[in-house]
Amino acid sequence: MQLIEDTRITVHAQCGPTVSCADILALATRRAVLLAAFASRGLTDLVALSGAHSIGKAHCPSFRDRAALRDAYMVEDLDGVTPRALDSQYYRNLLYRGEGVLTSDVALLSHPLTAMSVRYYNDHPQEFLNHFSSKMDKLYNVPRPGFGEIRRFSCFRTNNNGCAGCVCP
Repeated sequence: MQLIEDTRITVHAQCGPTVSCADILALATRRAVLLAAFASRGLTDLVALSGAHSIGKAHCPSFRDRAALRDAYMVEDLDGVTPRALDSQYYRNLLYRGEGVLTSDVALLSHPLTAMSVRYYNDHPQEFLNHFSSKMDKLYNVPRPGFGEIRRFSCFRTNNNGCAGCVCP
């Protein structure tokens, strides 16, 4: 739990209170678990779930080294080609354009097993969608500490946590 809180504090210090606990949990997990630990479950799961970066935007100064940010608010499409479509363009961007907004995106190409999965999903877009759907179903059923707000003080309690009008530690 302390690793999650340390990660939340670091991310919020860099990005402000704009990053969800789900993302913080993913970052903390990445810090805590070696790539080899995923091998028993399949690195394909990791690469399939990374395909979520096919949609959405990144909001954070720490992404500056991974993207040609165009505005003062540092907002960048995670997939600059088809940012509103869940598709395998994310993998094409990595393979053929060397583009990935997040450091973890580009890192998928640095390990032989994950790079193989990136190539597979690029070549088999329907398999990506099938695997992504299946892995998201599994993720949805993982117990989580809560959702619905950006947790400013702890990922393990709501922002007000029963403190009406006071500053919670």
